[in-house]
Amino acid sequence: PGSFSIPCVIRNVSINRALCDLGSSVSLMPYTIFKKLGLGELTPTSISLQLADRSIKYPLGILENVPIKVGDFYVPIDFVVLDMAEDCCTQIILGRPFLATAGCKIDVKEG
Repeated sequence: PGSFSIPCVIRNVSINRALCDLGSSVSLMPYTIFKKLGLGELTPTSISLQLADRSIKYPLGILENVPIKVGDFYVPIDFVVLDMAEDCCTQIILGRPFLATAGCKIDVKEG
């Protein structure tokens, strides 16, 4: 099975492949995307994140209540902003809090 990605829109900018990640406790946005979108100031944070490759990262800050459009619906989401390379295939990662807020139903067996 492949990865579960969806298109969405943030501030009239299309994000073609937002990765929906059941293993992520937060939603992530690379700093390059944050700057491109011009979304204002980051809220400072002292959290650290352990990524899938077991590396520890320290976020630049948190971007709160960003309305993202998925289909015909807007969902407010908090993003943790990291200074990380922008992946050519996945622009942002939508974690479990987004999936719960959006009421996503995911059939892992069927894909």
